[in-house]
Amino acid sequence: MDIDLGLIAGLIGAGAWIPIIIEKLKKPKLIGSIENVHKMNIHESAIDNLPVFLKGESTSVYLVDFKLVILNSDFIAKKIDVKVKLRDLEKMEKGTLFYDTNIYYAIDKYGLKLDLKLVDTLIGKVRFVKDELSILTNTIYLDTKTQRDIEYIEIIMINYKDKKISSKLYLSETSKFINNLELSWQEKRIV
Repeated sequence: MDIDLGLIAGLIGAGAWIPIIIEKLKKPKLIGSIENVHKMNIHESAIDNLPVFLKGESTSVYLVDFKLVILNSDFIAKKIDVKVKLRDLEKMEKGTLFYDTNIYYAIDKYGLKLDLKLVDTLIGKVRFVKDELSILTNTIYLDTKTQRDIEYIEIIMINYKDKKISSKLYLSETSKFINNLELSWQEKRIV
């Protein structure tokens, strides 16, 4: 019985490629959470500068902070859509991601100009590196008359090969805890 060392070396060499091939065949997966949600209104001084789709009376505005990670491989997004599930509503609302540095938003009747760089927003981030945490903020407009609490947001990303990944993002437990603390503090302060 002769042992063919060339055959054994060939099998070992071919076997070394198996983990690399398996890694390349894994589909990307999107995971993450919502870190903060701010209900906002567009300040009356900015109404004239708005795009047509935002000038309706039934527009609700939310400023949302996301934490996102793409697992298994890099992902280059060509298009990003959002659907929002509002508490007390059965159907999901299609959201519009929007970025404009010239719009003033109103919080408690005061104008606030967002100081966001495009690369720090969900629509400005194009390349998601495998296993790298992205902390992003974006304004989401919904065609609803009243602002409600957000239950979850579904993010749908499509790449240049028309491959789609999506994930439902919920408010993180830490954010829920902090929001409850702020709410109880404000209630105590009012008394």
